[in-house]
Amino acid sequence: MRKISDAIRELVQENEFLSLGFHHDLLNLSQVARYLLPLIEARCHKEVQESAVLMNLSRLKRELSAVTSKPREHFFIDKVNIHTNLCSFTVNKTRQSHAELNRLYGTIREADGFMTITEGISEITAIIESENLGTAEQLIGEPFKHIHRDLASVGVKFHEKFLEVPGVLYLMLQMVALQGINVIEVSSTATEFIIYIESSTVNLAFESILARFGKKRNGLT
Repeated sequence: MRKISDAIRELVQENEFLSLGFHHDLLNLSQVARYLLPLIEARCHKEVQESAVLMNLSRLKRELSAVTSKPREHFFIDKVNIHTNLCSFTVNKTRQSHAELNRLYGTIREADGFMTITEGISEITAIIESENLGTAEQLIGEPFKHIHRDLASVGVKFHEKFLEVPGVLYLMLQMVALQGINVIEVSSTATEFIIYIESSTVNLAFESILARFGKKRNGLT
Protein backbone atom coordinates (compact mmCIF):
# COMPACT_ATOMS: atom_id res chain seq x y z
CA MET A 1 0.00 0.00 0.00
CA ARG A 2 1.34 3.42 -0.96
CA LYS A 3 2.56 5.69 1.83
CA ILE A 4 0.87 9.03 2.44
CA SER A 5 4.21 10.81 2.16
CA ASP A 6 4.91 9.23 -1.23
CA ALA A 7 1.47 10.19 -2.57
CA ILE A 8 1.90 13.78 -1.41
CA ARG A 9 5.37 14.05 -2.90
CA GLU A 10 4.12 12.75 -6.26
CA LEU A 11 1.20 15.19 -6.32
CA VAL A 12 3.42 18.17 -5.53
CA GLN A 13 6.12 17.18 -8.01
CA GLU A 14 3.52 16.69 -10.76
CA ASN A 15 2.06 20.16 -10.26
CA GLU A 16 4.33 23.05 -11.18
CA PHE A 17 2.29 25.61 -9.27
CA LEU A 18 2.26 23.58 -6.06
CA SER A 19 6.03 23.17 -6.35
CA LEU A 20 6.44 26.90 -6.90
CA GLY A 21 4.17 27.69 -3.96
CA PHE A 22 6.10 25.39 -1.64
CA HIS A 23 9.47 26.76 -2.66
CA HIS A 24 8.44 30.40 -2.17
CA ASP A 25 6.25 29.82 0.91
CA LEU A 26 3.09 31.06 -0.84
CA LEU A 27 0.64 28.40 0.36
CA ASN A 28 -1.69 27.92 3.30
CA LEU A 29 -0.85 24.32 4.19
CA SER A 30 -4.18 23.69 5.93
CA GLN A 31 -6.08 24.62 2.78
CA VAL A 32 -3.69 22.58 0.64
CA ALA A 33 -4.23 19.58 2.92
CA ARG A 34 -8.01 19.80 2.54
CA TYR A 35 -7.67 20.18 -1.23
CA LEU A 36 -5.29 17.24 -1.63
CA LEU A 37 -7.06 14.89 0.80
CA PRO A 38 -9.37 13.15 -1.74
CA LEU A 39 -6.54 12.87 -4.26
CA ILE A 40 -4.29 11.24 -1.66
CA GLU A 41 -7.02 8.82 -0.56
CA ALA A 42 -7.50 7.80 -4.20
CA ARG A 43 -3.79 7.05 -4.57
CA CYS A 44 -3.42 5.28 -1.22
CA HIS A 45 -6.71 3.37 -1.48
CA LYS A 46 -7.58 4.08 2.14
CA GLU A 47 -9.13 6.73 4.36
CA VAL A 48 -6.61 9.38 5.36
CA GLN A 49 -6.79 11.92 8.18
CA GLU A 50 -6.38 15.56 7.26
CA SER A 51 -3.94 15.97 10.18
CA ALA A 52 -1.68 13.30 8.68
CA VAL A 53 -1.69 15.11 5.34
CA LEU A 54 -0.87 18.42 7.03
CA MET A 55 2.02 16.87 8.97
CA ASN A 56 3.53 15.38 5.80
CA LEU A 57 3.04 18.64 3.90
CA SER A 58 4.96 20.49 6.62
CA ARG A 59 7.85 18.04 6.34
CA LEU A 60 7.88 18.28 2.56
CA LYS A 61 7.75 22.08 2.69
CA ARG A 62 10.86 22.21 4.89
CA GLU A 63 12.63 19.88 2.50
CA LEU A 64 11.66 21.77 -0.66
CA SER A 65 12.48 25.16 0.85
CA ALA A 66 16.08 24.03 1.28
CA VAL A 67 16.65 23.24 -2.40
CA THR A 68 16.45 25.17 -5.64
CA SER A 69 13.10 24.88 -7.38
CA LYS A 70 13.32 22.93 -10.60
CA PRO A 71 10.77 23.51 -13.36
CA ARG A 72 8.84 20.72 -14.99
CA GLU A 73 10.46 19.20 -18.07
CA HIS A 74 11.06 22.05 -20.51
CA PHE A 75 7.69 22.06 -22.25
CA PHE A 76 7.51 24.46 -25.16
CA ILE A 77 5.14 25.10 -28.04
CA ASP A 78 6.05 25.10 -31.71
CA LYS A 79 3.32 27.47 -32.91
CA VAL A 80 0.62 29.69 -31.47
CA ASN A 81 -2.07 31.53 -33.42
CA ILE A 82 -5.25 33.54 -32.98
CA HIS A 83 -8.59 33.02 -34.74
CA THR A 84 -11.11 35.85 -34.34
CA ASN A 85 -14.73 36.58 -35.30
CA LEU A 86 -16.10 33.32 -33.90
CA CYS A 87 -19.26 32.35 -32.05
CA SER A 88 -20.64 29.19 -30.48
CA PHE A 89 -24.08 27.68 -30.04
CA THR A 90 -25.37 24.64 -28.17
CA VAL A 91 -28.31 22.36 -29.03
CA ASN A 92 -29.79 19.21 -27.57
CA LYS A 93 -28.22 16.00 -28.83
CA THR A 94 -30.81 14.28 -31.03
CA ARG A 95 -30.92 12.50 -34.36
CA GLN A 96 -32.46 15.59 -35.89
CA SER A 97 -29.81 17.94 -34.54
CA HIS A 98 -27.09 15.55 -35.78
CA ALA A 99 -28.55 15.62 -39.28
CA GLU A 100 -28.97 19.39 -39.27
CA LEU A 101 -25.44 19.98 -37.98
CA ASN A 102 -24.03 17.68 -40.66
CA ARG A 103 -25.89 19.71 -43.27
CA LEU A 104 -24.57 22.95 -41.77
CA TYR A 105 -21.03 21.54 -41.72
CA GLY A 106 -21.25 20.67 -45.41
CA THR A 107 -22.56 24.13 -46.28
CA ILE A 108 -19.80 25.90 -44.36
CA ARG A 109 -17.02 23.66 -45.68
CA GLU A 110 -18.15 24.25 -49.27
CA ALA A 111 -17.49 27.94 -48.66
CA ASP A 112 -14.09 27.17 -47.05
CA GLY A 113 -15.43 28.29 -43.68
CA PHE A 114 -14.57 27.13 -40.18
CA MET A 115 -16.64 24.84 -37.98
CA THR A 116 -15.80 22.51 -35.11
CA ILE A 117 -18.21 20.34 -33.12
CA THR A 118 -18.01 18.93 -29.59
CA GLU A 119 -20.46 16.28 -28.41
CA GLY A 120 -21.38 15.73 -24.78
CA ILE A 121 -23.81 13.30 -23.20
CA SER A 122 -26.92 15.34 -23.96
CA GLU A 123 -25.69 18.42 -25.81
CA ILE A 124 -23.72 19.38 -28.90
CA THR A 125 -21.77 22.62 -29.16
CA ALA A 126 -20.62 24.01 -32.49
CA ILE A 127 -18.15 26.83 -33.02
CA ILE A 128 -18.36 28.72 -36.29
CA GLU A 129 -17.41 32.05 -37.78
CA SER A 130 -19.80 34.80 -36.72
CA GLU A 131 -20.83 35.51 -40.29
CA ASN A 132 -22.34 32.01 -40.51
CA LEU A 133 -24.55 32.28 -37.43
CA GLY A 134 -27.54 33.33 -39.55
CA THR A 135 -27.09 30.26 -41.76
CA ALA A 136 -26.94 28.08 -38.66
CA GLU A 137 -30.18 29.56 -37.32
CA GLN A 138 -31.87 28.80 -40.65
CA LEU A 139 -30.66 25.19 -40.89
CA ILE A 140 -31.07 24.17 -37.24
CA GLY A 141 -34.73 23.49 -36.51
CA GLU A 142 -34.71 23.91 -32.73
CA PRO A 143 -33.88 27.03 -30.69
CA PHE A 144 -30.31 27.23 -29.45
CA LYS A 145 -29.85 26.47 -25.74
CA HIS A 146 -26.85 28.78 -25.46
CA ILE A 147 -25.11 31.26 -27.75
CA HIS A 148 -21.73 32.87 -27.14
CA ARG A 149 -21.00 35.74 -29.49
CA ASP A 150 -17.78 37.62 -30.11
CA LEU A 151 -15.44 34.72 -29.41
CA ALA A 152 -11.84 34.18 -30.43
CA SER A 153 -9.42 31.32 -30.01
CA VAL A 154 -5.79 30.78 -29.13
CA GLY A 155 -4.46 27.62 -30.75
CA VAL A 156 -1.13 26.02 -29.93
CA LYS A 157 0.82 23.22 -31.55
CA PHE A 158 3.47 21.23 -29.69
CA HIS A 159 5.83 18.34 -30.37
CA GLU A 160 4.52 14.79 -29.98
CA LYS A 161 7.30 14.04 -27.47
CA PHE A 162 5.18 15.90 -24.90
CA LEU A 163 2.17 13.61 -25.31
CA GLU A 164 3.25 11.46 -22.35
CA VAL A 165 4.15 14.40 -20.08
CA PRO A 166 1.41 14.78 -17.44
CA GLY A 167 -0.41 18.09 -17.18
CA VAL A 168 0.86 20.08 -20.16
CA LEU A 169 -2.66 21.07 -21.27
CA TYR A 170 -3.49 21.94 -17.68
CA LEU A 171 -0.42 24.18 -17.50
CA MET A 172 -1.61 26.21 -20.48
CA LEU A 173 -5.09 26.53 -19.00
CA GLN A 174 -3.55 27.67 -15.73
CA MET A 175 -1.67 30.47 -17.47
CA VAL A 176 -4.96 31.71 -18.92
CA ALA A 177 -6.84 31.31 -15.63
CA LEU A 178 -4.16 33.21 -13.70
CA GLN A 179 -4.94 36.22 -15.89
CA GLY A 180 -8.60 36.05 -14.85
CA ILE A 181 -9.72 35.02 -18.34
CA ASN A 182 -12.96 33.06 -18.65
CA VAL A 183 -12.54 29.95 -20.81
CA ILE A 184 -15.68 29.33 -22.88
CA GLU A 185 -14.69 26.12 -24.66
CA VAL A 186 -11.61 23.98 -25.33
CA SER A 187 -10.79 21.40 -27.98
CA SER A 188 -7.76 19.34 -28.86
CA THR A 189 -6.16 16.86 -31.20
CA ALA A 190 -3.03 14.82 -30.51
CA THR A 191 -0.58 17.73 -30.69
CA GLU A 192 -2.85 20.77 -30.85
CA PHE A 193 -4.81 22.55 -28.13
CA ILE A 194 -7.34 25.31 -28.72
CA ILE A 195 -8.81 27.61 -26.08
CA TYR A 196 -11.94 29.61 -26.93
CA ILE A 197 -12.42 32.85 -25.01
CA GLU A 198 -14.00 36.28 -25.36
CA SER A 199 -12.42 38.38 -28.09
CA SER A 200 -11.51 41.15 -25.65
CA THR A 201 -9.14 38.81 -23.79
CA VAL A 202 -7.53 36.95 -26.69
CA ASN A 203 -4.39 39.11 -26.92
CA LEU A 204 -3.70 38.73 -23.21
CA ALA A 205 -4.12 34.95 -23.44
CA PHE A 206 -1.87 34.80 -26.51
CA GLU A 207 0.90 36.83 -24.87
CA SER A 208 0.66 34.86 -21.61
CA ILE A 209 1.02 31.49 -23.32
CA LEU A 210 3.75 32.67 -25.67
CA ALA A 211 5.74 34.32 -22.87
CA ARG A 212 5.63 31.18 -20.73
CA PHE A 213 5.92 28.39 -23.29
CA GLY A 214 7.42 30.01 -26.41
CA LYS A 215 10.74 28.72 -27.72
CA LYS A 216 12.55 31.99 -26.93
CA ARG A 217 11.37 31.76 -23.32
CA ASN A 218 12.89 28.28 -23.14
CA GLY A 219 16.16 29.24 -24.85
CA LEU A 220 15.27 27.51 -28.12
CA THR A 221 15.12 28.66 -31.71
